[in-house]
Amino acid sequence: VEASKDVGDQLEAVRRNGITHIELRNVDGKALHEQELVSIREIKKRADDAGILFSAAGSGLGKAGLDEIEAQVEQCRHLVEVANILGTPYIRMFSFRIPKDKTREECRQQVIDNIGKLIDVVKGTGVMLAHENEKHIYGETAECCLDLYKTFYPTGAFKGVFDFANFIQAGQKPLEDCWPLLKEFTEYFHIKDAQIADGKVVPPGQGDGGLKEILGEAISNGFRSFLTLEPHLWPKYYGDDADARFDIAAMALKDLLGEM
Repeated sequence: VEASKDVGDQLEAVRRNGITHIELRNVDGKALHEQELVSIREIKKRADDAGILFSAAGSGLGKAGLDEIEAQVEQCRHLVEVANILGTPYIRMFSFRIPKDKTREECRQQVIDNIGKLIDVVKGTGVMLAHENEKHIYGETAECCLDLYKTFYPTGAFKGVFDFANFIQAGQKPLEDCWPLLKEFTEYFHIKDAQIADGKVVPPGQGDGGLKEILGEAISNGFRSFLTLEPHLWPKYYGDDADARFDIAAMALKDLLGEM
């Protein structure tokens, strides 16, 4: 989606960079849960023709208020169908926004209850929820993510997605503060790096995310899942051409992996 809103251009962006899978998120300005199933089937056919598979259904599930659970449950049901059509076992999700006038501790039980309802939807479907850390949701810090994983990991339907830059923007150091707590629960990585000084997103390996050290340890310990490239490079610093920004990030990741 960062290369283009058009799915054909998205497929071309991953193809020219030698990438075999795509985490579908947004097509023609519509989020994944807003897509009709007939549209998803058409996208799948186009991807099949291009030789591209899908790593995850990149939804915004759980990026919602605590009291929006009924609508989130309906979204989740739709996304299970989407994921099954795409042939992926993962639905990317978040752990609900925390109101500005409340603490995470005050909201914890409602978060737990909400996620439990989403897990009830995916159980037995062959699909798992893959939780991404992000600012302003319950799972903003490594400690809160660990709480969720200890609670739900035993269900087999709730996994962790480790986003380096999001931890930095939440005031944490991925290598020192986060990875030691979350390594055993991390199903795959979002490859997005950032600078601690100002939170600016930079190409992979050029920030303070500790990507080389963390990925090196993970791979040495048998990690064989996805590295989802999520550049988020700002046009102000990297130009207005979305294709070019995506290619910059892809090349930086390849260079980083080559060094390893």
